[in-house]
Amino acid sequence: MYLAIIVLFMKYLASFFWVPIHIIAACVIIAQALFLRILIGKNSFLTKKLLKLYLRNYHQTHRQLLRRLATPLLDGIHPKNVFNKRPEFFIENCSKEDIVLDIACGTARLIEVVAPLVSKAIGIDSDRSTIEKARKRLTPLSNTELFIGDIFSQALQNIFESNNISVVFLSHILEHISDVPTFLKIIKCKRLLVCVPSQDNWILQLMLWTGLNISSDPTHYREYTKKMLVDELLLAEYQVNYIGYNADGEIICEAIKK
Repeated sequence: MYLAIIVLFMKYLASFFWVPIHIIAACVIIAQALFLRILIGKNSFLTKKLLKLYLRNYHQTHRQLLRRLATPLLDGIHPKNVFNKRPEFFIENCSKEDIVLDIACGTARLIEVVAPLVSKAIGIDSDRSTIEKARKRLTPLSNTELFIGDIFSQALQNIFESNNISVVFLSHILEHISDVPTFLKIIKCKRLLVCVPSQDNWILQLMLWTGLNISSDPTHYREYTKKMLVDELLLAEYQVNYIGYNADGEIICEAIKK
């Protein structure tokens, strides 16, 4: 009965073009809530099943839809790499004397914003086409250099041997590596600036509680807590100097070799 009344009221509102869209949207939400209340009543088992179904669709479908719609409009770049606040942490923790190395730099967007603020900005990534496109884009920045190579390749070691790297950027790379401490031990640099995806928010914790997979990418080995990151760094003999969250809720960290 209540649902029918609300639906009729919504139709009445919709007949007037001047009705603000948020009022109609609010009515839709109320109608959905009442419908679910009538449907499930006090059945906690059914409630949890519906919650789990909604969370799965929200976490997977919502992200995929945003990516597929926005990426073609942004020259093939994922919207999260265009609009996130990730560079702020790296910018704030670099100086004009630094020679920085961005490992698995991807499209080199981070190098592009940091280069004017440092002595030299170097990047390495295994995707040849991505690096070639980035090289063309970064041509005006004379203090940048990009290399093609895997993170465990000799190319990475050659960079360390040929440059006095003062800071290494690890921006959303550690979650893609199965054995992080082993990888960190091959990095020949005393100072790391790290950014990783976090599971330290209530929606992901709710998903874990319902038994859902919280991975935001099928290639991730883990979504981090601060403790997980600190433990991995300590195993590689890095002392955490700072750890916190950026504006996007990602974990950011500065670590110094012991």
